[in-house]
Order: sequence, then structure tokens, then C-alpha cells
Amino acid sequence: ARAGPPPAGSGRLAAGIVLIDQLIWRAFERQGYQFVLETALADPAPGTLRVMMKGGVKSALLFIGQGPFFEKQTVERVADTMQAFGAEQGFLAAAGSFTVPAQRVAAQRRVTLIGREQLTELLSLGAGSEYFTKQLELGGVSCEALNMRGAAYSRLGERDKAIEDFTQSLQLNPKDAYAYMARGATYAERGEFEAALADLEKALALKPDDGEAYAHRGLVREQQGDFASAVADYTKSLKLNAAQTYEVYANRGGVRGKLGDPAGALEDYAKAIELQPTSPALFYNRGTTFQQAGIFEQAYADY
Repeated sequence: ARAGPPPAGSGRLAAGIVLIDQLIWRAFERQGYQFVLETALADPAPGTLRVMMKGGVKSALLFIGQGPFFEKQTVERVADTMQAFGAEQGFLAAAGSFTVPAQRVAAQRRVTLIGREQLTELLSLGAGSEYFTKQLELGGVSCEALNMRGAAYSRLGERDKAIEDFTQSLQLNPKDAYAYMARGATYAERGEFEAALADLEKALALKPDDGEAYAHRGLVREQQGDFASAVADYTKSLKLNAAQTYEVYANRGGVRGKLGDPAGALEDYAKAIELQPTSPALFYNRGTTFQQAGIFEQAYADY
């Protein structure tokens, strides 16, 4: 067995996916995981399965670089494969999102899921590193790598660098809906709402079923004071997004409150808390809504 991951560009994976795969492994190495062996997989998706040890516990790690979201069948097959290699627990990283049934299966099978948001956080420390830049040069510039680095830069607050990466990605592929969506979200973080809206409109024209783009456009419209359109976008996002993140429910709840719909706001906050029961901000916001509606006992309970 080799002592580390294969060189960039090896195997059947695209150069950008190989680069991200390497950065994920390096992130686990920094956390004290020791390499045991690796093998190339074709099913349930092309990727490199790594077996590793930490504290006497054998684990397995797999990154799937393609696909917008993943069903429970994929997680089940990954768990079966990891178990076949003797792993007591697993880590499945993916560039997309996991459905709620997939999340339940993962919890039952001791597989930790690392979706797009968590993956960006995992990669963020190495986003601007000399290693990343060198590997981009060796593996060839790709949209996948530029988009992931741009997302990591954005997470780190390096928004100018993030926009540069998304712009370069769009120069390579002018029809990349994700790059438009991500650049639009980054513009919004800088308060450039017109530029953000233009990019998000382009993203939705290219991919009209992108729930994440609707969520970002809803946030921009909320910031512009167009509350009715913001609610419509958040609602569309929730219908399209299989993962249904708690932030969208919370955002819609906040706007419904501004529109004088406390019942709708409380309904959304309840769903957000169901998905994220450890967030103090959600309880505080719901408590404020209860208080404004004159339901003081429940407001006190949330506070």
C-alpha cells in the first residue's frame, strides 16, 4: 500500500475532483488519522476509498465529486463497502447534499456525512495554501477546483479572491450555473445586491430547479425590502431542495413576521428548530415572535 494519495490527475477522476480528494485526505491527516490502505472504486460512484486509523479505531473515507444530492441507497452501498474493508465507522464526503432518508441511514450505519457546506469548511484551511496552488498548476485549472476554492475563500471571508475564482471558472464554462449562483451569493455578502441579483438570475436561467439559488435570491430580495418576493423564493427553494436546510425555514419565518404573519412565522421557526434543535438564535427569534403575538408564556419558555 502507498503511504498517501495518488498524484493529481491519476486514475479516471477529473483533475479538479482528484485535487479536492487530496485536500480532504490532508485535512484528515492534520486531525491525526493515519493512512492504512486505499483502493479505487467504480460503484456506487468513481472515487478513492481510504482506510485509516486513529486511536485504535479503523475508519474509511470516501469522496464523491459528482451529483447534486444523494439518496439513501447510495449511503447504504457506501456503508456496505466500508464495512467490507473492516471499518468500524465511515466518512462520506460529497459535493452535493444528502436527502433526509440518507441522513437517517448514515446515522444508523455510523457513517458521518460531509455535504457541500461542511466540505467547504473542511477544505477552507488549505484553500489558499501553496500546495493547493501548485496542484492546480500540475493538474490543470478546472471548474471543479476553482469553484471549490472559491467557496472556501468565501467561507474564510476572502470574498475578492472568491469572486476571482468564480469568474475564472465562468470564463472556462460560461454555462456553469453553480459558479453564477456562488458568485451571486458572494456579491450579496459584500452588499452588492444588484450584481448578486444579476448572477442569481443567470444561475436560475441555466438551472431553474436549483433550490439553493432560489434561497440566495430570496435573501437578496429580503435585503432589498421586497418581502413578498423573498417569501416566494424561499418557498420555491424549500419545494426544490431535498435536504431542506433549517436556514431557509428560519429566513422565511423572519420575513413572514415582517409581513404581519406571526402564525406563518411560528410555523417556520418550529420546522427550523426541528431540523436544528441546538440553535439559541432560533429559539430567541421564535420567542420574539411569540412575544409580539401576545403569547407570553411560550415566549418566556423560548427565551
